Amino acid sequence: MDEMLIALAVTLIFAAIALFIIEEFDILSPTVVTVGIMGFSALLAALSSDVYNFTMTPDAALLLMLPLFTFVCSALYVKSKCNFIKPKALPNFTVKTKYVLIFSGIALVFLCLNLWELYRLSERFGNYDGIFGMIKTVRPYIEKGEAQLSRWSNYRNYFAEGLAYVSAFAFFYKLFFDKVKVKILLLPMMIYMPFLILSTGRMGLLLYVIYLALIGCITYRLKQNDSVESRKVSARWAIYSAVFFFLLFLGFGFFTGKFSLSGAASNPFAVLAHYGGASIPAFSEIMKLPYVYDGNIGSYTLIGVYRILQKFIELPNVAIFLPFVSFQGMDTNIYTAFYRYIIDFGVVGCTAIMVFFGGFYTFFYTLAKSGNLGAFAIIAYSAFSYPIFLFFQDERFFLDLFGTAVIYQLAALFFFYKIILRKG
Repeated sequence: MDEMLIALAVTLIFAAIALFIIEEFDILSPTVVTVGIMGFSALLAALSSDVYNFTMTPDAALLLMLPLFTFVCSALYVKSKCNFIKPKALPNFTVKTKYVLIFSGIALVFLCLNLWELYRLSERFGNYDGIFGMIKTVRPYIEKGEAQLSRWSNYRNYFAEGLAYVSAFAFFYKLFFDKVKVKILLLPMMIYMPFLILSTGRMGLLLYVIYLALIGCITYRLKQNDSVESRKVSARWAIYSAVFFFLLFLGFGFFTGKFSLSGAASNPFAVLAHYGGASIPAFSEIMKLPYVYDGNIGSYTLIGVYRILQKFIELPNVAIFLPFVSFQGMDTNIYTAFYRYIIDFGVVGCTAIMVFFGGFYTFFYTLAKSGNLGAFAIIAYSAFSYPIFLFFQDERFFLDLFGTAVIYQLAALFFFYKIILRKG
């Protein structure tokens, strides 16, 4: 095993454990989430370093540690200034089950339309296996940018997502606060799963699991006045959610043909190491290569901003995909979030960005989990805090939240929040 990867993994894991204790067993704290997941990713890379010939240079390790350190310092400083924020009770909610049924029916119609669109698209690329072969057929072309789903398919996804997310909050609220299982609320949550499958990717599945874990844990802890015991319970739930996601991830890999029980590169651990650990040694590898500045400010990070401004002024096209690096039996172009920040804004800029993230997410999390901003803030935080969970893989804050998509998502969440839930 690579010694530098082992040292990095051990350092980050012990730091995460220390932060878990400092944060009074709050596994959802941005510091614990960020450092803990990065440490787990480094551990996967270290354990699979002999299989894929992963290596790590000391310089690259320091470049990873620096933004994490500034993130943690900023977060802890902001948290120290937020001691005055105390848990606040949420208002009573009743669920308008009639609207849940109506919107679920509409979501089913949208699901059929998405299914038909994907099937027709797969036929264009030679699908001869019917419905069960369409994802395998289309996915490689989507990954290469040679095919894409329509914007109407995306709008239908936003509808189903908003309905499922608000229903999940309502379900957990009624379960923990009123001790009632409103089973009809599970219907939109289950209907949303096929939407995720038809998207052909697995990122949506990860975001959904992150959302469910956050919304469930925060709601439960708020009911328990955010006691230390409730934090320990939510820590177990968070771990169960991670295991559940991995099983779903493998199941979807079976469905799309990317995972099998035969072959060293397709066994469960190899798949986990590939998707969960490769980005850190890949960061080290790509930092060895010379970088040619293209003259565009933020061209690897502010892609959503470029696409919006291109509608009004002439700007150069920027691509979201990064160049690939090769290992033994593996190619990847995922280099953690920090690579995009460094090539766009330099090490100083990357550090400043992480200082901002540490303070922003800690402040938002503290207010949301305490109930001081109301129920919708809990939904919004749970839906849009995923970038800190994915620092180990790629940048998602600027790529996802600096575009028009987030406006549609917020609108859908607010619409269903107002329609489905009634205060009092």
